[in-house]
Amino acid sequence: MAKEIQKANRLIQEAILLNKPIIVLDVETEGLIPQKHKIIQIFALKLNPKDFSVIEEFNEYINPLRPLADKITKITGCTNEFISKFPSEEVIFPKI
Repeated sequence: MAKEIQKANRLIQEAILLNKPIIVLDVETEGLIPQKHKIIQIFALKLNPKDFSVIEEFNEYINPLRPLADKITKITGCTNEFISKFPSEEVIFPKI
């Protein structure tokens, strides 16, 4: 974990020096196995490297096209009824 933090810190410092936006990304998934479980929410911020103000925000829920486990509903607060109203990843991913 320390190597990942050092790399992230180095990339942030580089973005600041080059005046490039910084993207902060968070995802919620229906489990921990990438080959098996799907993303159910993507949240991202594009930050100004000078003052870290928000340039742009992206927040989308994604329908995994299958029921969520009770454990995932408890962790994320997303119910099957709620998540079923949103588009699938094929619709959301191209927007990123």
